[in-house]
Parts: sequence; structure tokens; C-alpha cells
Amino acid sequence: MSILPLVTARAKLFQNGGSQAVRLPKSCRFPGNQQEVVVHREGRRVVLEAPDEWPAEFVRCLGAWPEEIERPKAHRLRALKDPF
Repeated sequence: MSILPLVTARAKLFQNGGSQAVRLPKSCRFPGNQQEVVVHREGRRVVLEAPDEWPAEFVRCLGAWPEEIERPKAHRLRALKDPF
């Protein structure tokens, strides 16, 4: 729960071809280089938010590990005895 006051603004809906679109007010716009957003519902609300992005350095190193990573052996858990 946020302790900051909610700033409410109205946005216009319009049709763009066969899709519905939202014209965001200036105070709610995403950065100019933002190409997409994640959309989900929370009850009656439709929430738009910037996707989590992996840092470019991390993406570059994916698959760059020189050898296979050894997986630890799976151990069975002992049956826990009831202490009472």
C-alpha cells in the first residue's frame, strides 16, 4: 500500500484500426524511448506499467559460461518425527 497520495487524471479512449487505444495525459506518459508496456487487470482496473528490463550487460553474458554448470544432487528429506 502506498502512502503517497494518488494523482488522478482522465485519459481519452479511441479506436485505432480494430484496437482500442488510450491517449495518456502528459503527467502520466512513459519516457519517449519506451516501446511497450505490460498490461494487466486488477479487479475493474486496467494497469499499464513499464516492463522489467534486464541490464544490457546481463543479456550479453547469457549463454557465455564456458562450461556446463554442475547441478547439485537431490537429497531425500528424512521423514520428520512429531516432537509431541
